[in-house]
Order: sequence, then structure tokens, then C-alpha cells
Amino acid sequence: MQRWTCSPKYKIISISHSGAYSPATAQRIAGNYEKYRYCFRLTGHVGIEIMIEAPELLKRLKEDFKFDTAYIMVADVEHCRKSGEINRISSSEVGLEGSWT
Repeated sequence: MQRWTCSPKYKIISISHSGAYSPATAQRIAGNYEKYRYCFRLTGHVGIEIMIEAPELLKRLKEDFKFDTAYIMVADVEHCRKSGEINRISSSEVGLEGSWT
């Protein structure tokens, strides 16, 4: 069971880190905020991070710090492989060569 589902029942404060919420989780909490009033997150959900924030970070690494290679390691599960592929494409678009495992 995910810890954010325990928060309402046990009144446990849940502070999630980067990428911990899916868009569906964010919608569920927004739709019933009173129930999930103990749930907090430090950043946006993974959809925001991988589509908006990660490409900007990669671009800054290339331009400001002269990085030329991205090394991306992902877990062998479907959602991680998909996010790794998105990061591979983003890396290529900003001119970073890459190694993906």
C-alpha cells in the first residue's frame, strides 16, 4: 500500500519527493483535498518533470557547463523504460550524446 493512502486513515503526514506522484494521483488528491489534507509533495508530478523540467536541465548542462554526454540508467520496468526513452530523446534534441542502460 502506498503511504499516501495511509495518511487519511492514520492522520500521517506524507511528504513526497521528486516524481513520486503520477498525474492520476495528483488528480485524486485535488478532487478530494479534505481527505488527503496530510499529503504534500516537494515538486510536480513525473509528467511535468520529464516533459518540461528535464529537457531544460539537460539544455543547461550542455550550454552552461559544457557537458557533452548523458548517462541515463533506468530500472527494468515499463514506466522506467518509457521515461528513459523520453530522456534519451530530450538528450539528443539538445545535442548530448548518450549511454542508456
